[in-house]
Amino acid sequence: MLIGSFHPVDEGYAGYIQTLSFGRQAAVFVPLDDANTHFDLLFVNADNQTPAKFGSARRYKEKAREFLKVRLDCPGLPAPIEAVMWLKASRKGTYLLEWERKAAVPRKRR
Repeated sequence: MLIGSFHPVDEGYAGYIQTLSFGRQAAVFVPLDDANTHFDLLFVNADNQTPAKFGSARRYKEKAREFLKVRLDCPGLPAPIEAVMWLKASRKGTYLLEWERKAAVPRKRR
């Protein structure tokens, strides 16, 4: 399920996340190291003065595809959300953030 859209800025990415819990929020991926492999994910408010961390991401390369593995977490969520952002631009030139639903664990019968 698509939950966000981002474009590259400086060494990070800027865009929005839209979910039932968050509504539509401006967000940025800010690099934490020189290699741009680890990122903090921050909500950005209208005044750009007090960003709030609500997730993190790590860059991976699998075969010929690069992507960010993203974990969204904040006190308002019942559990963290796992997502992936493929670093291949869509037709609109943006990178799409997709929620990854974990497979349901079958219940054991007694």
